[in-house]
Amino acid sequence: MDLRVIRHCVTLLTLYCVACETKDTIQIFKLLKGVENCDVQIVHGDLESANIQPFPNLLLPTSLIFASNFLIHRIWVGFQDWDKFAIDISKTRVSHCQLSVLFSSKFLEDGKETKFSHWTRFGTDRHFRFGKYGEEWSTSTSNTYVVLVTNYDKKEFAKVSINKYLSISSIENFGIVFNQRMNSLLELCVLRSGVMPEMQNFNCVTNMQSNFLEKFHAMQTKLQNWELTLLENTDINMPKGYKRGDIVELIKYPEFINPFDRSNINTSVHHHIAQSVFRKSNSTLSFCRSCSLMYHGEIKLDVLESIHSSPTKIQVTVGFIGYQFSSCYSEKEITFRFYIAPFQREVWYAILFGGVMVYLVMVLIVRFVTKAPEDFSIWMTVLAVMFEKWGTIPGQVEKPDYTRYLLIGWTLACLVLINLYNGLMISELNSPMARNGPEIFSDLVCSLEDAQLFHSERFKNPGERVFSKMNETLRYLDEFRVKLQYNNLELAVPPELSEIPFLEDDSCFRLLSPVLQGRLEGSLVYDFEDYLYWWYYSFRQIETLIPLRVSHNRVLLNLFHPRHARRPRLEGNPGMQDVQYATEKEIVSCGKTVFIGESPLIVAEIEYLRKRYFWIDFHKGRDVLNGGLIGWVVEQEGRIPHISRGYWAMIESGIYDRLLVEVSARKIIKEKRFLGNVTGKKISKSAMMNGGIVTLFILIFGLNLVAFENRTKINMSSKSIIAFVILMFVASVLAGKALPTPEVVAKGGFTNATITEEIADWCCPLNCPNCLCPNWSNWCYISGGLCWCAA
Repeated sequence: MDLRVIRHCVTLLTLYCVACETKDTIQIFKLLKGVENCDVQIVHGDLESANIQPFPNLLLPTSLIFASNFLIHRIWVGFQDWDKFAIDISKTRVSHCQLSVLFSSKFLEDGKETKFSHWTRFGTDRHFRFGKYGEEWSTSTSNTYVVLVTNYDKKEFAKVSINKYLSISSIENFGIVFNQRMNSLLELCVLRSGVMPEMQNFNCVTNMQSNFLEKFHAMQTKLQNWELTLLENTDINMPKGYKRGDIVELIKYPEFINPFDRSNINTSVHHHIAQSVFRKSNSTLSFCRSCSLMYHGEIKLDVLESIHSSPTKIQVTVGFIGYQFSSCYSEKEITFRFYIAPFQREVWYAILFGGVMVYLVMVLIVRFVTKAPEDFSIWMTVLAVMFEKWGTIPGQVEKPDYTRYLLIGWTLACLVLINLYNGLMISELNSPMARNGPEIFSDLVCSLEDAQLFHSERFKNPGERVFSKMNETLRYLDEFRVKLQYNNLELAVPPELSEIPFLEDDSCFRLLSPVLQGRLEGSLVYDFEDYLYWWYYSFRQIETLIPLRVSHNRVLLNLFHPRHARRPRLEGNPGMQDVQYATEKEIVSCGKTVFIGESPLIVAEIEYLRKRYFWIDFHKGRDVLNGGLIGWVVEQEGRIPHISRGYWAMIESGIYDRLLVEVSARKIIKEKRFLGNVTGKKISKSAMMNGGIVTLFILIFGLNLVAFENRTKINMSSKSIIAFVILMFVASVLAGKALPTPEVVAKGGFTNATITEEIADWCCPLNCPNCLCPNWSNWCYISGGLCWCAA
């Protein structure tokens, strides 16, 4: 065939193909008929003029983004890309929805999938800024609709994996528009929620006559499959025999419980709440610790931080959480502060200044005006007036009017101040002594000088680095942290760390906290100690003093000092019940011990302790350490927020808050810390003629006999003294017979030699009203319905 003929054939074929492509061109703006109050973004890589002709007058803010231009030299999409297309809200309004159209006719080719997958980021996230150089942020994507417009046939689409070319995991509303070439109609396919992005999982409709978004909504389905991604902040229990790779269906079977029945502590209140919310919306909830459930919505109860501020996440705030402490410790003695407390510091300064001024004026009068005798003490006169006394003043000093005015004014001022001081101090002294105990976490810091690591540190510049003195001070804490890690893991401590002591001091507060099961079998983790450990680890990664400018960081650094004990007094390898028992024992002893836990747990702990030890005054600290908001984080819920709306309804009605009280109360009941019966103070009963009461009558009768025998004498004779001694001996013998011996009390049980101080719990009158131990130095406790004594 002639070369010229071949060229003509190729030219005709090319023109035919162009004509075919023009005939099959999709006019994008057909999709926008009836759309109102929406922003429009068209992200394309090979858009032609025929695709946007004729250009209608939509009155919609429209952006054309040639995405390929921004991905030639970069793989990742960064801030510079978002900043180019962020909407400046200082110049225009923001619509309540966004319609993003992705157009490309070649993305199914090999090598195009990596680049085209980034296009969805432009169309999905809505980015805004205030002003030209203002901060940029994104909003929720629940009202963002991403539509892929393509010339490819639907059958061709069904043969490929859409995930290979499109990254649609973050798209909540996704659809595809196909062009039916035979009749120039558009076919809309909407992906169902919670399924793989394959063509068989799309709902499709042809010949759209109504509003595009209305048709999109009608074809959508709500997300029904959910995954609980975090279990730690809930009280949901896993079934027996659960393994890390198992998938647990939490809503598969209905579970009806009474959440206010605290006797059934094995049931879960959070599970009951989830049953109410998810079954109402006909949804499922699953949990898998070591696997990720694809195409499931995600929900978890967690601390709300900036990491959860994603456009695809909805936050349902439940409450405020942080560390608080409870204690019954209070200082019993009166300190010098009691005497200066009636007046504030400024008043004391004014009194001192006034007294000095009166003294100086009197010195000038006496030395240079009146010429008083040298034995006249001016300062004694001024001081006597302050104590409502009046000394002798020489006549030549008292006679002038200015002296009288000066002394009268000073006397009146002192009279008012003295009566005011006496009234305030006596009222405070006669009233019940106010609690002088810790109220905030800074009150727990040890008063020992070596335990306050940076008491006198100075911060000069914001970027000042940690200098040598601070490093020397913290080096011990670094070694202490490493040794603490070995102890928590129950591993052998290296020789270079074995000499590091735990410098616990009784003059410093003991910081006890709830005990949890560690990751290793049989290991125990103390909540607040573990928190301090990880906080200090992150603190030491920073090389400047900037974190120490925050007050709670300085408090935490001092509380991490080993002068503060963070575990109860136990030896060996105690179990969890032993630790819980010892913790409660130290708390109710009202020594320098505090119990630190999360806010809801502290409220339940105080309620429990006040019921069990009603005679002890427990109080809660005023401040919250490491406080923050906690709530449910719901991800990829879509346009129909049925799950988050269910939780909001329970919170706003007050039901959720009431159920949280039950969650904390069950945590306390589950501990089962005290074994045996613990009673309160000794109950007053009618006095009986036994024991010490007999001795009292014998002593009174003996004294009357001695007084009668010596009625005519002032001094007692030797015979009378001997008689009195005999009477005392008889009284002691009778009193001894009225008291049972320790062996009698311990009949059928332990002997004194086998009872240790750890077993013998409290002093006799406080714990065993019916126990008759020989004296106050003996220990007493109840076991098996009997009172036991131990030396």
